[in-house]
Amino acid sequence: MFWTLSRRGYLYDKNHAFFPLLPFIISCTRSLMSALFSASAESLTLIVCIAIGNAVFVLSVVVFYKLALVVVGVEKHAYRATVMYIFNPAAVYFTVVYNESYYALFSILGMYLCHTAKSFHKIIWGSLCFALATSCRSNGAILLLFCAYSTFRLMFSPSNLSNFFKGVLTGLTCLFIVVFTFFTLDVYVGYETYCKNTVKVPEWCNKLIPDIYSYVQEKYWQVGFLRTLLGKERVFQSAMWFSIPFNVLGVISLIQLFKQHRFFKIIPYAIYFLLLMLTVALIANAEINTRVCASVPVVYWVYGRWQVEADENYPNRGIWDYVKKYIYVVYASIYFIVEILLVPTFIGWI
Repeated sequence: MFWTLSRRGYLYDKNHAFFPLLPFIISCTRSLMSALFSASAESLTLIVCIAIGNAVFVLSVVVFYKLALVVVGVEKHAYRATVMYIFNPAAVYFTVVYNESYYALFSILGMYLCHTAKSFHKIIWGSLCFALATSCRSNGAILLLFCAYSTFRLMFSPSNLSNFFKGVLTGLTCLFIVVFTFFTLDVYVGYETYCKNTVKVPEWCNKLIPDIYSYVQEKYWQVGFLRTLLGKERVFQSAMWFSIPFNVLGVISLIQLFKQHRFFKIIPYAIYFLLLMLTVALIANAEINTRVCASVPVVYWVYGRWQVEADENYPNRGIWDYVKKYIYVVYASIYFIVEILLVPTFIGWI
């Protein structure tokens, strides 16, 4: 779909379910390849785009490791968590011409900038990363909570009038950057394309907020409150069951982190993960569940800790140590293999 959009543009309303950053990158790459190698431009474009996507994934791995070092604070744990991230269940989508690697890089980089921010301008740079993430996926707008958390942290340390006004200005700037990006991609472009100078005006154009994205998601992707659970689309229901193990492991990881007294450090990461899970479970179609949650750092931090703890308990490992060491590895490996087989068949999977 992204490849087609890069060639033909957004010809139909259903195309607006896919945000434009990746089609734009493919289109620019094609123009460059055509200028340099006109005879085989299309094939070279595909190869270069695959290479760019993998390079972006590698960059996301580097940033992930730096963020894990800052939050977790133990090098061995951070390293193991990074390895778990590399071999995540949705890894297929991170290595092909798809938007997951771009979303992962910009979202994790924004988290890192916000988490390490000692000045308000660094938070604004983080919001720019979140805006780029939003141009890949609509749920990038949720990432604003990291800006809010870091802004409040700086506003009250130390608490004074100058920091307060700087914090308010920073918060409004971050809100404008991310919301403006989402509004432009979603509302403005759709309204200009389908609601003005057209003979037959679509019904969604008459709403208070003419939101083409929500309309397309509801009409073509069965998105709506509890529609996946109560609807008749068996493909989406089966995908929901397939993604449950990842969500269960994620919830267990949050509980483990809270027990380790890291609550304040991981508040925004925990809320972000829970919001994504609730959004997918209650509103979005379950087909994207594992894909969306695969770039959430907090779950891998616990998996990495489990790996290290199991190794430290050797040779006196109990059953729980073996479970902690291998449960994610086995699950991710099985998921990855089945994913390779199912994705090319277009069977609803993750």
